[in-house]
Amino acid sequence: MVPALALMMMSGCGTSTVPADDVATEAEEVLGPEFGSEVTVECDDDLPGEKDAEITCLLTDPSTDDTYDMTAVVTEVDGSNVNMTFTVAPEPN
Repeated sequence: MVPALALMMMSGCGTSTVPADDVATEAEEVLGPEFGSEVTVECDDDLPGEKDAEITCLLTDPSTDDTYDMTAVVTEVDGSNVNMTFTVAPEPN
């Protein structure tokens, strides 16, 4: 699957991470159309607000119940704006 791009705002003054729930919500919104249905994403860890930082989350396609590893990678940080890409493994777990 082609990486999908997202732009997030880090919450809180002086915060240097994007909360796991915020990463998951953004990934669901960005990747749902690529799957043709609403997907669910679970991330256990917050994403550090540093270039090239990454976390691995679990994406579930409810139409098939297949689960995929999904990686969120920070591509750029500009103040409180965090650009990231989401890449989904080509094969289900």
